[in-house]
Amino acid sequence: MKDHQEFYGTVTCVKSDYFEVEDVDQERVITIKYEDVQKVYEGYGGKTPLPDGESLLGAGSSASLSSGACSSP
Repeated sequence: MKDHQEFYGTVTCVKSDYFEVEDVDQERVITIKYEDVQKVYEGYGGKTPLPDGESLLGAGSSASLSSGACSSP
């Protein structure tokens, strides 16, 4: 995040202007606007930035999506 917050968890929803992460530390769903994101890392243990040009859910990403509805409107 641009404000240096970090969230760890599973991406549960992807929309055109935001995505949601089920945060493992806070045990709640966090809604994140793309404009607020500074970097996205893959995996939980290490910080491996996604390659240039690769999308949030691009090839090799371990993020998984639920089939349920997003919690935000």
